[in-house]
Amino acid sequence: MSGPEAEKRAVDIDPCRIRGHRLRAHHLDQKLPLSRLADAAGACGLQNSPPGAWETAAFNRISACTLQALENTLYSEKSLLQAWSFRGAPVIFPTAESAVFLSALAAQPGEQPWIYTRGLSAALDYLDMSFDPLLSLVREAAAYLNTHTVCSKEALDQTLAELVLPHLPPEKRDLWNAPSMYGRPDRQTVGGAAVSFLLRPCSFLSLVVFGRRQGMTPSFTSFTNWTGHGPGKADDPGRALTRKFLHCCGPATPAAFARWLGASPAQARRLWSRAEQDMCPVRVCGRTAYLLTDDLARPAVRRRG
Repeated sequence: MSGPEAEKRAVDIDPCRIRGHRLRAHHLDQKLPLSRLADAAGACGLQNSPPGAWETAAFNRISACTLQALENTLYSEKSLLQAWSFRGAPVIFPTAESAVFLSALAAQPGEQPWIYTRGLSAALDYLDMSFDPLLSLVREAAAYLNTHTVCSKEALDQTLAELVLPHLPPEKRDLWNAPSMYGRPDRQTVGGAAVSFLLRPCSFLSLVVFGRRQGMTPSFTSFTNWTGHGPGKADDPGRALTRKFLHCCGPATPAAFARWLGASPAQARRLWSRAEQDMCPVRVCGRTAYLLTDDLARPAVRRRG
């Protein structure tokens, strides 16, 4: 439901109550015990950009939280996982919910570009290549991570670029190895830059995740190599992801959801539609947005008028 019909049916919500609801949804109203760290991380994911941001977020949500406990959960127990997720950002989330935070973000045909791959156009023009064939080559190269771990993002870019090289047409190989038109041409090739842009969609397929940090340097491998098992599955991960967004950030609009995802408008519309049955229109400060019906029914979210 949208447009005039939604505005007609919308109920007024007290904005102060909405702020309180969001604090509770993000587990910021009162701290949780360490045993519920997965609940805090799974509410809507904990973004880890800049590095260490997730630890600050956890300290604000978990009582008796220590750095050692967080590292044990991420690196030893591996019940939490770090991977590139919504907006292409590194996010910490429960490993068991990888379908929601990764595979739900995989685009269907015609749903590119994402906000984090738009910059690839300069490399594509230089190489005279199109997006999908190049992504296929990078995905194939990323299979290397099923049996290897690469330390540093720069090394990851160049390692996969070298694996792609033999599969390019001969006339493209010198261009692939030419100095990058992005950032540091003395340290990055065009191929390395192209790989860097395409690592995000590879992440959504569980082909690359973050491993144990080596001092200040991240390491990378595949989901299977890191966890020892395949990625999780869910009946409707797109619906689950949309519900998480609305529960933690609602009331919200489809446009706000698209910005949060960093997805194309087409992909955002598809994912939003998966949860339309679960939402209802509300009005906050005269503006119509959408809230989960379950949340509207909570006593703490008071209607006005």
